[in-house]
Amino acid sequence: MYNYFSRLFLKLKNKSKKTFNLARFNLIRKSSIGSLNNSVFNLKHRSNIYIYMYIYNSIVGLSFLILTFLTVSLLAPQVKTNAETQSNNQVIGPYTMSMATEEAVAVEITPTATQKVYEKTSNVTAKNTCEAGARITMNMSSATTNALTRAAVDGDLLTKEIAATTTNALDDNSWGYSLNNSATYAAVPKAGVAPAVVYDASTAQVTNLTIPVKFGVKANDQIPSGTYVNEVVYTMTPKAGCLGYGINWNLNGGVAKAGATYVTTKNWGETINLNELTPTKDGYTFAGWNDGTTTYTAGTVNVNSSNSKTVNLKAVWNLISYTKDFDFTGAEQNLVVPHTGYYKLEVWGAQGGGGEVVSGGGYTKTAGRGGYGAYSVGVVNLNKDARVYVNVGGQGGMCKLTGGACYSSGGYNGGGYAWSDTLANGGQETSGGGGATHIATTSGLLFNLASDKQPILIVAAGGGGGGEVSRVSNIARGEGGDGGGVVGIHGNDYSPGSPHSQGRGAAYSGKGASFSAGGGNGGGSGTPSVNYNVGVGYFGHGGEYGSRIECCGNSGGGGGWYGGGISLRGHSGGGGGSSYIGSSKLLSGGAVIKHSTCFECSSFSQPDSMTSTTSQFSGTAIADYAKTGNGYAKITYLGDGI
Repeated sequence: MYNYFSRLFLKLKNKSKKTFNLARFNLIRKSSIGSLNNSVFNLKHRSNIYIYMYIYNSIVGLSFLILTFLTVSLLAPQVKTNAETQSNNQVIGPYTMSMATEEAVAVEITPTATQKVYEKTSNVTAKNTCEAGARITMNMSSATTNALTRAAVDGDLLTKEIAATTTNALDDNSWGYSLNNSATYAAVPKAGVAPAVVYDASTAQVTNLTIPVKFGVKANDQIPSGTYVNEVVYTMTPKAGCLGYGINWNLNGGVAKAGATYVTTKNWGETINLNELTPTKDGYTFAGWNDGTTTYTAGTVNVNSSNSKTVNLKAVWNLISYTKDFDFTGAEQNLVVPHTGYYKLEVWGAQGGGGEVVSGGGYTKTAGRGGYGAYSVGVVNLNKDARVYVNVGGQGGMCKLTGGACYSSGGYNGGGYAWSDTLANGGQETSGGGGATHIATTSGLLFNLASDKQPILIVAAGGGGGGEVSRVSNIARGEGGDGGGVVGIHGNDYSPGSPHSQGRGAAYSGKGASFSAGGGNGGGSGTPSVNYNVGVGYFGHGGEYGSRIECCGNSGGGGGWYGGGISLRGHSGGGGGSSYIGSSKLLSGGAVIKHSTCFECSSFSQPDSMTSTTSQFSGTAIADYAKTGNGYAKITYLGDGI
């Protein structure tokens, strides 16, 4: 005990801050450091502890511990007041957060020779409207000490300290804090280490909540006089759900930009570079993103200037001249109709296999060309978002004999396959029929729709497979029948030394299909020596090898509305399939008159079977040209009326 007049003065500073850990919230400034990345604003409250000790003849007089608050705001220079409630508010998007301290707090101390705890409660008031909640923590402002320190004074050049407690109860001549008016005390953590949690909630606090924080000092009359100082910092932090808003992207039938990331959350006030998020849609140009009120077209913008909790952005499209092309893929394709209106449908069937020069058996042979694919066109009225299915025919394969028997595939979507005997048995080069191309409102290959033909809108027939050209002279015989309009074209035949006719529809060639039936396995003039009544075309599919027919080999019929028939011998071509424009949904309109076109065929004038002839053919899809190679399809938007 000091046997002289002494005065003890302790000062505890409390500093509170609100932090929103958002890089964009640069509203809060300190003149010394500029913009803060963590958008922190501090509400500092300094508590001054005054202890007066009067000692007369070893008698201890009355002493007082007084806690007074001072305020510091990051938005302005320090403002110091001694007896006012200190508060600050922050708007975070649509939410409001606030924290405050009450007026002065006084702690009375009567020093004694023994240790005694002197305490007083400091109330922190908080409010947060964010549904995700918030947390308030407490640290010392110093990273090196959490003691209350007295600076050296005249006559006493040594620094004095009141240490922070190290036990749940206050140590001798120590200080600490307690929550919920508990008798258990703890040291306020230093800056830079895990803080003490004063308040933690996962829900909003829409009205002011009072949080009592009790400070205690355990002391006797041996504490040297003077002013003891340190600083406590309160930090209020919103939970993650308060930090930003959600974004729902509606592509409205479009396709997202390849490699782009369409973020689903954004921080309040952050911008988005819409130039990097431009989707695409067949037949349309992109016109921007609409939130129900505003359309954002391009550039770097804040799409949530109204601070809504959720933003719904829908792609806006402007219809343009629209054409969708369908090349051969060997699989079904489809189109979701982009706009209600009239569409021009164009389809080209596939060519049958053949037309190649091959070597084997000691001689060079030439396979007759496969029959060309037909062309069909018409107009349909389709509703937006309806789906149409497109199956593009494939060219038939070819048997290239090297010794053993050969089986050659027919083209995708109904081409009949072919067979050739061994070279030792007089095998001949044969080919599979070409597949048809069709568009329907129901999924499936053409022959799978036999039980319900109503969804079929349009068909272009495939050509029959080519047979072998004469071994004696390369006369242009053995050609496959071309895909036809209302009727398919017979295959070509050449049989040197035989009594049968040479040309289309000779005895062994496959017969072209009709509007209502598949082509037979031999037709025209002459009668084959054997007719096994197999290899007849049927709905959606060309005739194909079922068992040995005559000798040497058989070329497959072309696919179509009905398929062409198989040839009976390898020197003959398969028959071509028939096309279809008879759907009640298929119209003529504007500059388009629905019809089919086939290579050097007969013409028909009836509206639902109108057929024109051409001597033109091309591997490129050209209107009213016969098609070589694989088939093709095209859909073109014509407008709301025709």
